Amino acid sequence: MTLVGLATFWIASPIHAADELDLLVSSSGTNNVLRYDGVTGELLGVFAEGGGLGSPYGLALGMDGNLYVASATTDSVLRFDGTTGEFIDEFVTSGSGGLDSPRDITFGADGHLYVTSFVPSSVLRYDGDTGDYIDDFVKPGTGGLFRPTGVIFGSDGNLYVASQHTHQILRYGGETGEFLGVFASAGGLEYPRDMDWGSDGDLYVGSFQDQVLRYQAGTGDYTGVFASGGGLDAPTGVLFGPDGDLYVGSQTTNQVMKYDGTSGEFLGVFAWEGLSLPTYLLFGPKHCSADTDGDHAVDLSDLLLVLAQWGPCPPLCPGDITGDGIVDVLDLLEVLAAWGPCP
Repeated sequence: MTLVGLATFWIASPIHAADELDLLVSSSGTNNVLRYDGVTGELLGVFAEGGGLGSPYGLALGMDGNLYVASATTDSVLRFDGTTGEFIDEFVTSGSGGLDSPRDITFGADGHLYVTSFVPSSVLRYDGDTGDYIDDFVKPGTGGLFRPTGVIFGSDGNLYVASQHTHQILRYGGETGEFLGVFASAGGLEYPRDMDWGSDGDLYVGSFQDQVLRYQAGTGDYTGVFASGGGLDAPTGVLFGPDGDLYVGSQTTNQVMKYDGTSGEFLGVFAWEGLSLPTYLLFGPKHCSADTDGDHAVDLSDLLLVLAQWGPCPPLCPGDITGDGIVDVLDLLEVLAAWGPCP
């Protein structure tokens, strides 16, 4: 996941409240990225697929507003339109720079894209505009890095990488890639996949012992189990939402769990429909549901579609804007209320 660039803007900016964002989830078992309502968890449909996308993992929003997805089985990073989800191109071409089974991606303060290469255990850097390979920012095996997964920059400017098979979070110089030491490993950390910084500055890490563990900012000292329970099994994506709560992918139960961002209390299963082997999570711009034809405007064509589908309709039918299984006056009112340009 990413803390810099547009993703930070969407998540942290006060002008984007929780009800203005949707949750994107990599569904590696179905080879697509699914979109869920950011408040209710309702499935809104497939957001991104195609272009050869296979076993999607890391997600990031670029400064161009587009969605970048690590495609593990094609050894590439694909780019999709950040509004429509339409496939744009293979941004990082297959195997570029030796990329093999990418797991996570993030944009750095320099605007470049950093990608964890599961084999041969390195972090590769690519030009943020062209996707061209720049270098092995973290060379294979540096600091004991073995099978890297999650990658994230900290407020200190350094790079933190989950070393899955050594059960550690390693820290590297944010400008040089120099190994700075093991940041976190205590508390029984097992096979970490993903992590995120909390509003308190601490690092929250998913552990395959079915828990999210917390480590103190700066020191990496273990401060305890933050979240568990609710059936969480093999946590993958770990992400604080715009509402301040913690969202965690439960891979073997095909669900996204929600926990109170302060206490860690289990708040329920947030999303599950359509998911198969969820990996990484990202909050992004909310879908304009009243734009039934996807032309970025709510106008006469959307009104006519609602009228044409009037009455009971199957799940996810475009005219059923409210999602209650029937196209009626409530959907018509949604169209009229959103009339005009639509993101």
